[in-house]
Amino acid sequence: MTKDPAHIDLQASGQPIQLDVVNEREKYTVRKIREYFYVDLQRVRSYYAQLNRGVIEGIVSKETKTSKGEAQAKLMGFGPSGSRESGTAREETRSLHELSAVIFEEICDRESLIHEVGVLLSDREAWATGRVHSELYEGQLVRFTGSLDVHDPSFFGQRVDQFQRFVSAFVGITMAEQEAQAATPPTRQGGRTSPGSRARDSGQVRAELKARLIQEMLQGLSPEKVAEIKELVSSLANDAVTLRAFPLGDNHREFNLSGSLLSRSEYMQNEREELYSRYGYTLDNWTMIAQIARIPSKPVASGSGFQIDGDLVSNGRMDRIAMERVGVALLKYIEDFGLAEGPTYPSISVTPLAVYREVF
Repeated sequence: MTKDPAHIDLQASGQPIQLDVVNEREKYTVRKIREYFYVDLQRVRSYYAQLNRGVIEGIVSKETKTSKGEAQAKLMGFGPSGSRESGTAREETRSLHELSAVIFEEICDRESLIHEVGVLLSDREAWATGRVHSELYEGQLVRFTGSLDVHDPSFFGQRVDQFQRFVSAFVGITMAEQEAQAATPPTRQGGRTSPGSRARDSGQVRAELKARLIQEMLQGLSPEKVAEIKELVSSLANDAVTLRAFPLGDNHREFNLSGSLLSRSEYMQNEREELYSRYGYTLDNWTMIAQIARIPSKPVASGSGFQIDGDLVSNGRMDRIAMERVGVALLKYIEDFGLAEGPTYPSISVTPLAVYREVF
């Protein structure tokens, strides 16, 4: 019996090594099953291809069995004789597309390309002294397992709309029919005049009562105020899905890793209602594979506000470079203000590559 496993060649410590990409040669190797919340498939496959000089899309395993025999029919040493040979062959083709993230992580682990940061990030003193920022570097691959918060403004808006519809319908079906009310004249008592009221039909009376009951169920917030909160949250993130890791918990939320998730159907599930119903908005004890995108420097005191320095017109012509600098300065001000997702010291910006947990 013969078996032809697929191999990849890498360089380890300057010496060529040969790896079995799917552990075909290890008969009893069984991977742990992972449940993925998110995979940046395009970036993972790009890095995987650079490590492996291409992406292996599939593997073909072949098995052959051959048996031989001999038949004789002789009398007194004379007679015919013959031989027979038979064989069976089996070929199995498997796609590795769904294994891209797993294989990429295994290759990086074997080559020590992923840095475990759980212990470092759980040290408050390391954050406070800047040791976290000095030990990590931009472009580095890191792995963190812990609590991850997901903020999806698009889903938040849908849930707010759903809640408002529910409250309106609930109040409506629990209200009794209302009677029309006649107009009342102004009244004067104790030197003060109370205004009267205009006549209202039963529909108007019901609408006013319903609006008051809805506001009570919304803890004093009017539907208009709830809509403004929804718009505020949406504009804050510009509909980008944000992922944050808080290694030190809620008491020190300023120490965090933050990044954005690409909202594509092949990267994360489109049915967000089902997605968050299963996992919630806080992923406890999940693993994030990420690349350090930006490590901000400790800010220094500077002038407050946004200022335009220099002339935008030089020798009767628009100074394009000066205008571009104005744009960059404005974006920096917006980022410092907190509207943009750019990292603010001491937080660190990352590019999430995969978010998963091992289930069995």
